[in-house]
Amino acid sequence: GYIMSNKVTFTVLADMHYKKGMYLASVSDLEAILQRAESTNSDFVIHCGDFSNDYKGSPELINTFLDNKEELSVYGVYGNHELECGNSMEDVTPLLTNDQSVVWGTEDGSLDPKTAYYYKDIEGFRFIFTDSNYSLTPEGEFEHNRTGSWGPPSENTGANCLSDKQFAWLRAVLFDGADKGLKCIVLSHAAFACIPRTLLYR
Repeated sequence: GYIMSNKVTFTVLADMHYKKGMYLASVSDLEAILQRAESTNSDFVIHCGDFSNDYKGSPELINTFLDNKEELSVYGVYGNHELECGNSMEDVTPLLTNDQSVVWGTEDGSLDPKTAYYYKDIEGFRFIFTDSNYSLTPEGEFEHNRTGSWGPPSENTGANCLSDKQFAWLRAVLFDGADKGLKCIVLSHAAFACIPRTLLYR
């Protein structure tokens, strides 16, 4: 069974846009956020995207987050700038969380870098981390933002979509959470622009 608690405490940040030499955000800023999270008894920390404009080139930031000295579990989602500077989904997706027990949006729930959405059940809540970086090709297919980009390909429409596959997964995860009596919290970087209406209903 599931144990319901009265509350869960967590810290959320977004849009750090860390890249050494480009923006003002610093590792010490992140350290201050993590220290505050610990001092307020946060159970975990979430970043809601645009954490770094260069994951491969920013190990000092990524390691501070994932291997934080406060020993907090951390979770993140893709913003539209995560794939800049030649970063691929293979580079970024495994670095979204330090919690090896999350359930990824794959068929067996295991990590596949091309599937950057997942969920975690914590103290009677289901936290669902989505990837709002899909757009529609001229042929009407969903495509993820590409390596080295900060948005959809110019020929595509409907930026900030969930793919039809991800939306079907989200619907199933929400219904499953409701059936189990969990309170569901959905996190994303951008508001969803495209919702396949054929998938709205059970």
